[in-house]
Amino acid sequence: MAYFDDLRVGDAGIYPGYKGHVLQRRPQRYSLELVASGRMYFEREPEARMLIDYPALRWQSPDYVYHYGPVDDREGWEHYYILLEGERAARLYHEGFVPLVANGCVMPIRRVDVFRRLFITIHDHAMHTGLDCSLAAFHTEELLVQALAELAPPRVFAKYLEHFEGLCADLRKDLRRDVHWQHIAAGMGLSYSHFRRLFTEYAGVPPQQYLLRARLVAAATRLRETTDPIKQIAHDLGLGTPAQFSKSFKAAYRLPPGAYRGAT
Repeated sequence: MAYFDDLRVGDAGIYPGYKGHVLQRRPQRYSLELVASGRMYFEREPEARMLIDYPALRWQSPDYVYHYGPVDDREGWEHYYILLEGERAARLYHEGFVPLVANGCVMPIRRVDVFRRLFITIHDHAMHTGLDCSLAAFHTEELLVQALAELAPPRVFAKYLEHFEGLCADLRKDLRRDVHWQHIAAGMGLSYSHFRRLFTEYAGVPPQQYLLRARLVAAATRLRETTDPIKQIAHDLGLGTPAQFSKSFKAAYRLPPGAYRGAT
C-alpha cells in the first residue's frame, strides 16, 4: 500500500526474559521498545544512566549511542521491540514520541496490556506477511495514539481514585486469594457494572483481566528467578491446574511456562 511506503518495519522481536548487555547505535533506524516487566538500566550517551523497574515505553534514534542491560545478570526483563525505517519513521520519532516526556526517550505506562498486544500484533504482521507490511506500519502509528492517551489522567472520579490505587496494591500483595468483585463494588457504594467501568478506566483492563495479568507477571518472575515446580507456582498464585496455567500463560507470553523458563 503506497500510503505506508515512507514507514517500514525493518525488524521486530519478542524476548520474554532478555539479559543481554547492549552498546549500540543503529544507523538510519529508529526503534520503539516496550519494557513490560522486570528491571533494566538504560543510558543514552552522554546522559546519566537510569533505572527502569516499571512498565515503560522507550525509543531510540540513529543520533545517539545507547547502553542498556539487566540490573542483575540473574534477572532479565520482558522486552519487545520494533525497528522502523523511512521518512515517516523519523517524523514519528522526532515529532511524535520525543515531545511526550521531558527526558525525550523513556515513558512510564499504566496500561501495559494495551501496549503488549500492539507490539505482538506488529511483530506478527511484520514476521508473517513481510517486513514492509502496511498493517504493521498502521499499528506502529497506533502506538503513538496510545502513548498520547497515557498522558491523560484516568477519568475516574477523584473520590474513587484512592480506592482503586489501594485495591490494586492489595491485590498484588496476595494474588492467590479469591476476589469477590461484587462485594468490593458494594463496599464502594457502586453497582458491579459501574465499578467495572470505573476500574477499566483506571487500569486499562477489566478487574478480572487485571488480576489474571498480575498473577501471570508474578508467575513469569518466578519462572525466571526460581526453580519452583510449575505446579507449585500455579497453586501459589491462584492460576488453577497446570493445564489451566499453561493455557493462560501461553496466551499472554506466547510460550508455555516450561518453554518460557528454558528461554530465559
